[in-house]
Amino acid sequence: MVGGACQAVSLLAAQGASLAIGAAYVLADQLARTSHIEDALHG
Repeated sequence: MVGGACQAVSLLAAQGASLAIGAAYVLADQLARTSHIEDALHG
């Protein structure tokens, strides 16, 4: 949800799913690299 709030795309562009997958990948990578959620969200 945090990543989705900062990505503004047109509903007609049909890019919502790919942006969501990309954001989830980046968030998962940040969570794997840090020991605290707060640090991952600031990374």
